Amino acid sequence: MLIEDWIYSRFPETKVSGVNLRVNCPYCGDDSKGHLYIRIDGEKNVFHCFRCGKKGNHKTLVAYIDNISIYAAEALIESPITRINSAVKPRIPKPEGYISFNENPSGIEAKTVMRYLKCRGISEEVIKTTCGIVPGSYRAWFLFDGFWQGRSIANALPKYMSPDFPKDGALWNPDALIGHNSITICEGIISAIHAGSNAIGLLGKEATDLQVRRIVSADPVSIRIMLDADATKYSYKLAEKLVYFGYGRYIDIAELASGDPADCKDFSVIPYTFDNIVSARMSHSYM
Repeated sequence: MLIEDWIYSRFPETKVSGVNLRVNCPYCGDDSKGHLYIRIDGEKNVFHCFRCGKKGNHKTLVAYIDNISIYAAEALIESPITRINSAVKPRIPKPEGYISFNENPSGIEAKTVMRYLKCRGISEEVIKTTCGIVPGSYRAWFLFDGFWQGRSIANALPKYMSPDFPKDGALWNPDALIGHNSITICEGIISAIHAGSNAIGLLGKEATDLQVRRIVSADPVSIRIMLDADATKYSYKLAEKLVYFGYGRYIDIAELASGDPADCKDFSVIPYTFDNIVSARMSHSYM
């Protein structure tokens, strides 16, 4: 488990502050006013409480909270904070045979995949830094935020291929959580690219708890949920989950007329209010 995943699972109120995390101090008691006195340093791998002065490293904190030994804490935590605010090198093996477009692969398949990506509106910079091929697969492969996903450009099934590894808190374009007052949450990578630089991709219709905690921790001023047209009920379920995990600002839902954000520009915006929740539950039959 990564330390940030452990932090989000133990401290639901976690907030992001630069490259650091802020949480309530377990040593000097609950902070009902939400000052979040403990700062967990994302670069030096240490923590410090500004109220009681308690300090230590990540292993100390893990051992104290989970009531385990330092050695057990060291075994539990894989690595220091790396995925809070920005994309990082994959933490799992690349797909076997993967060749990045930064390496200028040759051949008809590379040219076909490159042409597909450009036709889908993906910039050459994004292609060079995050995309590649696995010869023989005829898929566009994306590497990002400690994760990867392959997207068929033909009619091969499955349409998407991902590692046999839970996506946890991985997001497409996690940098959107930094410095944007508003963010847009999309279903897939290409949808997020078309939705703009402030859009992130969930890699599916449903968000994991770690993805939601990560979004809530960034505390954007507003959130727009723009999933595919056939996923409206999941949009409302995601909105409820964001609120459940502590997001208390503005949410609206873009209901697309058809398709996904990469293909459809016709949508209506529904503010997330109590009346609209009731209406959505009745019309989309979900709880």
